[in-house]
Amino acid sequence: MSTIQYLQLSEVAKECPGRPSANAVWRWCRKGVKSRSGETVRLAHIRIGGRIFVTLESLHRFFAEVAKADEGYFVQRTANFPTPIRPTFGGDTAGRLAGANKLLDEYGF
Repeated sequence: MSTIQYLQLSEVAKECPGRPSANAVWRWCRKGVKSRSGETVRLAHIRIGGRIFVTLESLHRFFAEVAKADEGYFVQRTANFPTPIRPTFGGDTAGRLAGANKLLDEYGF
């Protein structure tokens, strides 16, 4: 006898953070969720008769796969940020200070 526990979509929805509707869980199974990177991740499910069932293990795997796909997007995006350019007003401290004072005078401070 198998110890795998199959849950109906309404039961799965109650186990999820944010309490999505059973219809949202059905969409995760059928259409999937498009991650930030553009990858579509689907919730693994089985159909028994006319009903769809999901295991808690597949639900946790689904959340982890979506998070991993999103992580790839955010890592790539932060890598593309330009490095900030620090203004320099000369090679020495006195030159920098003089340049900063000149800018302050130009702006009326």
